[in-house]
Amino acid sequence: MNQLPAADPAAQPLPYDPYDEISLVDVARVIWRHRRAALAALLVVIVAAVAVAFLAPKKYRYSTTIELGSRI
Repeated sequence: MNQLPAADPAAQPLPYDPYDEISLVDVARVIWRHRRAALAALLVVIVAAVAVAFLAPKKYRYSTTIELGSRI
């Protein structure tokens, strides 16, 4: 009664397109092409990390327990 038409197996898409893969060489080329922006971003992160490290309040907490035993 309410039957769906059978799907044509040739019309099924491939699981992935082999040309959609990203190679490390392509990533390296993009980073090299935008090396000034990448270096600027890296320097901003380093400066922010150093600023947080030096401006954060120092909190130290020490605890020592000494147990003296008796000599018989």
